[in-house]
Amino acid sequence: MQMNEAELKKNNPLPQKEDSRETEIDLVELFYHLVDKLPQILIVAVICAIVMGVWSVFFTKRTYEATAKLYVINASNSMINLSDLQIGNYLTNDYQQVFSNYEIHEKVRKRLNLTYDDKKLDKMITISNPSDTRILVITVISESANEAVRMVEAYAEEAQLFIEDTMDSKMPTTFEHAHLKGEVAKGTVMKIILGFILGAAVVIGIETVRFVIDDRITTSEFIEKRVGLVTLGMMPVVDREDSDAHSSARRRTSTKSAVKK
Repeated sequence: MQMNEAELKKNNPLPQKEDSRETEIDLVELFYHLVDKLPQILIVAVICAIVMGVWSVFFTKRTYEATAKLYVINASNSMINLSDLQIGNYLTNDYQQVFSNYEIHEKVRKRLNLTYDDKKLDKMITISNPSDTRILVITVISESANEAVRMVEAYAEEAQLFIEDTMDSKMPTTFEHAHLKGEVAKGTVMKIILGFILGAAVVIGIETVRFVIDDRITTSEFIEKRVGLVTLGMMPVVDREDSDAHSSARRRTSTKSAVKK
């Protein structure tokens, strides 16, 4: 029968021994506890890594990336100066918001007969502006290579018309026509590493919680550290059933010996 720390303190109301290194000792004990559980941690981590790798290779759909580029200019035809560049940068920031506009999404949907909602389209399209340039990079990622190219082309053309008609600005020129960049990497290696780390973290977390909440008295050092009592000896606890079985076996052995005599 094991006694926990609370019961031991109740039965022995002595002042507890203060130890400024208690936290440090606990961390050391936790470390050795986790070292003992290292095989289980590695097994679960490897299993999770394999699951993530199999999921990435066989169950993740292929996606393709297509891009197009627009060059932003202002309404003036005069020689470009510093003020012109600053205005162009402001316009670039404004134009980035055009591609999340409901009207642009709706026009592209009707043009290509798409069934995606606005949230899905916002996730599929990305607009970026390289530093210190007035170039808008339009990127679309889709499970179909042909659809990706058609979508990025449609967005570029519809955005040009929208900017000219609605924002009373000069239409951005096509800097680079729509084209397919290729298949998007699945990131299988990173997913395997992530699965390994997550699997190990889950087991470490579970074992840490079990270690912290386990207040059973298991060693004499535990009693001395937590309660301040010095143990004079240890008495093994024998299960009654095991004791009865052992006594019965001894009696049978003694009876056999008597019969032989």
